Amino acid sequence: MKIFIGTEEIAGYYITLHRAFNELGIKSDYYCLYHIFEYSSIHDYNTILGKLLYLISKYRYLSTKNKKRIFKILSIKRFSWFFFNSLLIIIRFILLISSIFKYNTFIFTFGESILPMNMDLPILKLFKKKIIFNIFHGSEARPIYIDLYGLDLKQKEKTLETIYKQSKTKKRKIQIIEKYSDYIVCSFFISHFLSKKYEFLYIGYIHPLIEETNNETKNNNEEKIVILHAPSKPIHKGTEKIREAIKKIKDKYSKIEYIEIINKPHREVLKAIKQCDFIIDQLYSDMPLVGLGVEGALYAKPTIIGGYIWENFQKIHENKIIPPSFICNPEDIEQSIEFMINNQEFRISLGKKAKEFVITNWSPKTIANKFLKIINNDFPQEWYKEPIKDYAHFAAIDEKTGKEFLKAYIEKYGPEALFLDNKPLLKKAFLKLIEN
Repeated sequence: MKIFIGTEEIAGYYITLHRAFNELGIKSDYYCLYHIFEYSSIHDYNTILGKLLYLISKYRYLSTKNKKRIFKILSIKRFSWFFFNSLLIIIRFILLISSIFKYNTFIFTFGESILPMNMDLPILKLFKKKIIFNIFHGSEARPIYIDLYGLDLKQKEKTLETIYKQSKTKKRKIQIIEKYSDYIVCSFFISHFLSKKYEFLYIGYIHPLIEETNNETKNNNEEKIVILHAPSKPIHKGTEKIREAIKKIKDKYSKIEYIEIINKPHREVLKAIKQCDFIIDQLYSDMPLVGLGVEGALYAKPTIIGGYIWENFQKIHENKIIPPSFICNPEDIEQSIEFMINNQEFRISLGKKAKEFVITNWSPKTIANKFLKIINNDFPQEWYKEPIKDYAHFAAIDEKTGKEFLKAYIEKYGPEALFLDNKPLLKKAFLKLIEN
């Protein structure tokens, strides 16, 4: 058995999965593009094409971000991006041809396969390849009118047009993924455009270094409480409101130190995790433990995570093990932070529970074995779940902004622009959401 893993890295998930397969004696090759947080290095690629993908995508990013005077000229930046992107497309086509004869199983990541727009999926299916698609991270599956991810909210009319175009594109993309995939790994609260059954919680959220953290770290210093927030996208993590809450709390408690890390290499985030007492992940999540929170759990650091879906989350997943974290409504973030500050025993206990959960249920080898069960089609039927049908919510954005844009969007393009005609109850739920 040979497994292809690529082509987008998210939070170190796939480099860790690749390493876990190899530790289990399963041959896998890693083909994810360069990530600015540097979860992997060129040494993690054991094929020439993998190394080329990494290097070309890295130079594409660096050339467009170069601060030297010559690279500040727009025409130079455009040429540089076009040049490296053209090289990437050529390498991708070569990779597709090579992979057809080399791999029998493909694990695709973040909704992306080998070729742009997933044009390779019909070809791979023609050659009877097993295709597993991971679309559980968030914005790759979630309708953009829910999270407004990456949009310029200051230009409303232009943003509404972008929402329509991207919603239509994403709906079509999910349909293509469903058509050609053997299995889809997703999460309930972002499964709006799915019609096939899928599963996520039983798979888990793997992360780097999960088996390398037995060393004790500085924790729960009574003289100073260190709080860490490390958002990848501040507007979608509620960073401004977190700052406001911290400012108010600092007026009450002199022993607070707040550390904020934005767009820094992964190693710097891990260093800060070791030195903090607890983590504030984000305010608008639809999962109780992801990304930064999982990494914090490895070091027994508890996480506060906000969201609008917790009551329904617990109802839907009542028979499953829910990852330990301090969940709260976004409006209650100040009280939640203050509670964590004042309750050291609770803080320590929650951190230990989170660590035990992650190591027991989400270790690299455990999750790699779950993927092997999917590949071999010998997993229990309880892993399957029907997509969301009748519950509307916002994520990665505050509810007030979400309602404002969703209402304007529906007024301009009509309810059919939700692209949920196959789910009338879900469409009705969204229309009701903006009425309240």
